[in-house]
Amino acid sequence: LCHPPAVVSDFRTCIPTGCDPLLSGAPLGLAVDLGTTTVAVLLAELATGKVLARATGLNMQTMRGDNVLTRIQLCQNDKANVAGLQSDFWKKTFRPLEKRVLQAAGRNKEEVAGIVMAGNTTMLHLACGVDPTPLGMVPFQPAFLDYGQH
Repeated sequence: LCHPPAVVSDFRTCIPTGCDPLLSGAPLGLAVDLGTTTVAVLLAELATGKVLARATGLNMQTMRGDNVLTRIQLCQNDKANVAGLQSDFWKKTFRPLEKRVLQAAGRNKEEVAGIVMAGNTTMLHLACGVDPTPLGMVPFQPAFLDYGQH
């Protein structure tokens, strides 16, 4: 019997807050857990760390490949898949989740100072539109380890 992938619907942060957050210029920040199957988005007040809303959903990249090795191979076979997978994340996965958390909190995009994202190396490469092909071959070389602001 085949079951659809489970999507985590609850999560919590264990990060202390400070009075001088990394992001400034607006009162809110988005935290994103970029998983191969599931993406979780959390909207928080930067000054206090108070979570205002959260949303999770299926990573729409799964429609092209259900694991990182498949996605790496897709990019190796056709470099156009890098942009396609990037779009699957930003347009089809992240933006709808972002809209949900902002609506749930009664807030708007202009109030968001920035996004902090965590994920495995392949997923971060694809989110940034960087070809992950070298991650699928020994010596498994990432194009970046510290990508900075994007």
